[in-house]
Amino acid sequence: MAKQLRLNFMFTIFGKLFISGKNARGVLKVYALNGVKINKIKIGIVGRINIEADENGNPTTFEHSFYSSEEQIFNSSDLLASESDDEQIIEFAVPLASNLPTSVSLKEGSITYYLYATMEEQFQDGVVQNVNIESNISVVSLVDCNTIPKAGKEKIANTLPVTGCSCLQRQEPNDCLQISPRAYVPGDCIKINAVIFNAQNCPLCFVQVALVQKVKIKCEDRTVKVQHVVSETKHGSVMPQQVQVWHDEMLRIPPLPPTTYNKHLHVSYKLKLIPVKQNTDVVNATAILEVPVVIGNLPLEASLTYLNPLNHDHVMLPIPSPYRDYARGENSIQRIRSKFVPTYITYTTERAMENVELQ
Repeated sequence: MAKQLRLNFMFTIFGKLFISGKNARGVLKVYALNGVKINKIKIGIVGRINIEADENGNPTTFEHSFYSSEEQIFNSSDLLASESDDEQIIEFAVPLASNLPTSVSLKEGSITYYLYATMEEQFQDGVVQNVNIESNISVVSLVDCNTIPKAGKEKIANTLPVTGCSCLQRQEPNDCLQISPRAYVPGDCIKINAVIFNAQNCPLCFVQVALVQKVKIKCEDRTVKVQHVVSETKHGSVMPQQVQVWHDEMLRIPPLPPTTYNKHLHVSYKLKLIPVKQNTDVVNATAILEVPVVIGNLPLEASLTYLNPLNHDHVMLPIPSPYRDYARGENSIQRIRSKFVPTYITYTTERAMENVELQ
């Protein structure tokens, strides 16, 4: 029985991760049968928006293709029928638009991309048929933390005393949350300093600092908004009229999409200080302090002082100088059950931040 003609995608060391505004590069492996002519091959990229819940959280189903790009990259003059079964390797580079939203995947909605190839083959009896292949890919926008105003500055959030409020009775600020700088990249750590005064009559069960991601996906008249905790750390109980002090507590940032403001996608982040009382669910606890932070994927040059040595797990990213000297990324494709999960740029860097005294 004759083998069937087939197509296979092969990718570079960065796997299926591509950068908006750059070329999606890879290799198409073509297996042709004896006597079968390849007329042409087209390669394209499609972006889709899926919304699974409305603004009130009610289940719904909405799917829309918002981006499409296709090119005919080969024709019969490039690939000729061979006298025997033959395997050929063809390099490709498909341009990506510069304003594409970053891939995201949530249970309430997603922005996904897939790369496809269509090959038209012709048999000796004149019959023409198409052979198709698809592959999910991740697309990410480059966000340079060095171009963001005040990204390298410290940020201090204070809870000030309020007249008549039993929880805030001292004359000086009761609670303080401090971070420096304000922009980070996945794989980095946020250095947290905090002072929490329990002015209540009951003890606090624990105090939590959480990095909260807020995502808004919009297409036509459909919108879904989601927020959830992507990283957290906590300290133990605080008795009434007692103070808890956090000094240089580290909160690691997992692989995340960068801060984004696109017509189809908004992604923002806040660091929240949340005291949790006894017999209170964390979900229902109220944050007393919030600090906006920016998640990018090109780190602050002024904060970068150490580079882990290059090894088989980390590779150079194809991004412009001066970042080429120290950028590292993960190239693994993550999967949860059978659902494709986007891959993001992750750095293996360490920051040496100055210790700033609390005011």
